[in-house]
Amino acid sequence: MTQGISTHRRNNALDGLRAIAVVSVFAFHLFPASVPGGYLGVDIFFVLSGFLITSLLLREKTVDGEVSLKNFWLRRARRILPAAFSVMAASCAAALLVSADLRVGLWQQVLGILTFTTNWVQIATETSYFESQIPQLFLHYWSLAIEEQFYLVWPLVLLGLLWLVRRMPMRRTALAVVIFALAVGSAALMWAGYTEGTDSSPIYFGTHTHAFGLLIGAALAVVTSSQNTSKLASRWTGDAFPWRTDAAWTLASSIAGVVIVAAFFLMNDKDALAYQGGIFVICLATAVLIAAAALGRGALTAPLSHPAMVWVGRRSYSMYLWHWPVFVIAGQLFDDNPEQAQSGFVAVLTIAVVTLLSHLSYVWIELPFQRYGYGGVAQLVRRQDTEPKPVTARAAAKAAPPVKSRLLPVGATALTAAMVVLTGIGAYSVTTAPQKTSIEEQLEAAGGQSASASAANEMELPPEPQPLPAGTDISVIGDSVALGSTEAFTRAFPGMDPAQVNAEVSRSLIAVPGILQELSAAGVERDVIIVAMGANGPAGSEYIDAIMDEIGPDRLVVVMNAHSSLPVNADINAGIAESVANHPNAEVGDWDAAISERPDLLAADNVHPAGEEGRDLYAQVAKSALQRLVDRQAAAG
Repeated sequence: MTQGISTHRRNNALDGLRAIAVVSVFAFHLFPASVPGGYLGVDIFFVLSGFLITSLLLREKTVDGEVSLKNFWLRRARRILPAAFSVMAASCAAALLVSADLRVGLWQQVLGILTFTTNWVQIATETSYFESQIPQLFLHYWSLAIEEQFYLVWPLVLLGLLWLVRRMPMRRTALAVVIFALAVGSAALMWAGYTEGTDSSPIYFGTHTHAFGLLIGAALAVVTSSQNTSKLASRWTGDAFPWRTDAAWTLASSIAGVVIVAAFFLMNDKDALAYQGGIFVICLATAVLIAAAALGRGALTAPLSHPAMVWVGRRSYSMYLWHWPVFVIAGQLFDDNPEQAQSGFVAVLTIAVVTLLSHLSYVWIELPFQRYGYGGVAQLVRRQDTEPKPVTARAAAKAAPPVKSRLLPVGATALTAAMVVLTGIGAYSVTTAPQKTSIEEQLEAAGGQSASASAANEMELPPEPQPLPAGTDISVIGDSVALGSTEAFTRAFPGMDPAQVNAEVSRSLIAVPGILQELSAAGVERDVIIVAMGANGPAGSEYIDAIMDEIGPDRLVVVMNAHSSLPVNADINAGIAESVANHPNAEVGDWDAAISERPDLLAADNVHPAGEEGRDLYAQVAKSALQRLVDRQAAAG
């Protein structure tokens, strides 16, 4: 017999999938070295959203004969906006108290949130999801923006597609095929837009290139949604699937689960595989898990329905909203104590604070607005003696009163007053935000000074056992650390022109082969290459191997390792050391060891050298590594 879920009963197993999704995103941000593929949790959310929203629309069309777009959009607004705007206001207010750096560009982030265009704002401002060292409080709202755009447009598209296939035989099958074809088209755009050696953020943020998860969920909803016109009929039916036994569903869902978990640990955000079909496959595997959970089939339904999983899953939306601002703010609070940050204290603190805030947000913001609507919450604030009427019977069944009704008016009024205050403080925080972070100001000042550097400022260096190549024969390819040290490089290597330091903010090792090819095409090939980056990832010796393959064996290469508070820093440096050990013409510049002995020379972010002395130390580490390399080459004969 086909199993299904009652129209008015919440599916606990789907809440369990939400828990897996939010925990994986947590792990990716808090422990990126351990769970490099945790970002895929967002795609689990996308497939779930596409499935549930399309199921809701199709059931309404089947049962009522029409879809009320107004009511649909009002339900989405009650579900999404109160919590999203509350986190925004509270985080903006907190940024005012914690760090001016957190407020840089805040107005652009707030504009994106208010207009549901965060992902496009980030594309327009060239914001990197994977490489940026500049903290953004609302970087994670990009996925919410894509979902909001989907909620606005998809009902209209779905109704249009239903009209087009209305006279076709097997019209539900035809509709599912069309939607799945749209998903394939979106994945193809991501594949085509990926370029090796460049930041993948634009195709990751793009609605058109990242809509396939939502569309896969929508196609699944088409084939599982019941066509029974009774309101009491099961919402989902398994008739469309060839798997008729629990054993078959257990096998299919187990394979899907293994694929997803393996990807969490193996498919990092720099892998070409991720953008060339990998994320698409994860979405397909998620669809299998959703189908099994929705139909109550297979062995995974019970563990996904565990009360702990359900508890986290029902609070997953608030957890997702809160986790990143809390993590960024906690990092700023403890940025002057790198040992404490590296010990995992910030991660543990983030988890504890997010769990508390998410529960409060769920109880006092999400549930009241879902149950009573905006008008009902306004009635609570006015301290009416009677509990407002739930907006619908479904809302009443879905969202039980969060506390005793006699406490609701007091709590709602207090919460409203708090939000008014926080919104005011947040608005002040946004309108008075500085234009540049302290690190950017330091880098700009250092870059400006480098252009006017003179021989009089050159440091006196002790005699070297072997003469070093002239400064004119050395190129530096680097990130913001190297950019800020431009003048220091010209002092360390007399004759070097500042233009020989090719450095940009947020650049990662993956970009270097392409830069080398550009320099070669321009006829700018020098005998010594200093690769001065690493703080922006990625980890793994293969990235240095690719750089060395591009440079070849005939030139000398110094690879600077990285220093930061991020757990992934150790993996990055291990990958650099492993690769360099296999190339006789290369040497590691051990910046991590040198600056660990002089933490007073670090900027507040624990990444960039501070002041002239710190930048000179960075350049001297590179110079010492080059000296060792030259001496070794001479000894080898």
